[in-house]
Amino acid sequence: MKRKGFNNGFFGTDGIRGIPGEYPLTDGMIFKIGISIAKFVLYKGENKEYPKVIIGRDSRLKGKRIETILSDAITFYGIDVLLADIITTPGVSYLVKDSAADMGIMISSSHSKSYENGIKLFNAKGFKLLRSEEEWLEHIIFNSIINFPNGSRIKNKGKVDVLLGGQSKYKNFLMSTVRGLNLKNIEIGLDCGWGAASEIAAKIFEELGAKVTVMNNRALGGNANPGGGVNTSYLQKLTIKPKIDIGIALDGDADRVLLVDEKNNVLDGDTILAILANHLIFKHKLPKNTIVSTIMSNNGLKNSLKKHKGHVISTRVGDKYILDKLINEGLVLGGEQSGKLIFLDYLPTSDGLITSLQILKILVESELTLSGLAKCIDKIPQVTIDVPVREKKPFTSIPQVAESLDSFHSQLNKKGRIVLRYSGTESLARIMVEGKEQSMIENIANSLASQIKKEIGRNLNGDNGVRYGNI
Repeated sequence: MKRKGFNNGFFGTDGIRGIPGEYPLTDGMIFKIGISIAKFVLYKGENKEYPKVIIGRDSRLKGKRIETILSDAITFYGIDVLLADIITTPGVSYLVKDSAADMGIMISSSHSKSYENGIKLFNAKGFKLLRSEEEWLEHIIFNSIINFPNGSRIKNKGKVDVLLGGQSKYKNFLMSTVRGLNLKNIEIGLDCGWGAASEIAAKIFEELGAKVTVMNNRALGGNANPGGGVNTSYLQKLTIKPKIDIGIALDGDADRVLLVDEKNNVLDGDTILAILANHLIFKHKLPKNTIVSTIMSNNGLKNSLKKHKGHVISTRVGDKYILDKLINEGLVLGGEQSGKLIFLDYLPTSDGLITSLQILKILVESELTLSGLAKCIDKIPQVTIDVPVREKKPFTSIPQVAESLDSFHSQLNKKGRIVLRYSGTESLARIMVEGKEQSMIENIANSLASQIKKEIGRNLNGDNGVRYGNI
């Protein structure tokens, strides 16, 4: 039986998500999750004598409460908890391995709205849990009992301590990924999104020599992601001024980034991937001349790499699926249109600051402008629409949608494509239509959005229940 939640189950594509105080993030459920994490850690037994878990959080208002409840539950089973305080999601990925912890927990709902929150889990190597591990943990959560090899839990309660110097260690690690980079002639516009990178982001770029104009750089979670996703509007107002070479916009937990060039154009994850991949191909540093992206990526990305005998492997949406493909194929670079990019040489999770640093490195080495670098990709017209939904019925079970899809595929005549999917982190139907004629794909996308809204849509605060262009 499927349980109520964003993904008609418990874990979505990126952890557990919800609104604090509502299922699955009620206090009682959070405590139960904490106990289950403790049982999971003890059963795996990777650090039998002194097990420990690191907990980090972004700036969201209810993050501290969730942290306290999880800590109480985990220490009850004799496991020590180290609090990393406010830090980015990739920061937790780095610290869990650096500190030889058994598990890392990040309290964040990433790019979602400020009143939402979530719980992301990392194993001892800093990797997000496999789907099979999530299923195992879900089984523990809802069945409550697990039989330990020694027959009982650890008797002494664990301790809660502050992880001293965590931000500093993570900052030093980030700077180590671009040793020798000199940004003395670069001016950066930086929007920290009121989030977890507020304390360190500007310092990193300034220590590398850049002049930084920074905004929204206080950890005020109530202000984060007001419309969902990464907000570039502040930077677009800034970059119309002379001398700003690059605008960098981070989301609340800094695992994703969008860029704004000196001409005020927004560069999404596809464009960023194209710049990085083509540069690495030129330098003979991209294994198999191949990257990984998702089914939502613009086909212009594939065309861009084809020009230099490069290749793109597509996978399901979600960075865990990108990571899985990178590992299985022996690759190092992949990402999503949303701005989540993984550099497997550095971390097994997406990091907006690593992405920014790598782009800045190319900017300096190439001596080109950011808009000049972006010319490596020609996007195919694409429309994306999000429709808030009250349930997630298979699209094939909605007769009008199923019939329309046949007709629309005929109209596109193999010169375009349609992707319908449900978000793994929110109650949204996502519609993507790509083709050569802008007016045609807009009509198709709007028609499908209208049909889905009529059948299973829900209104949000009196709006029309449709969001355009959300990546």
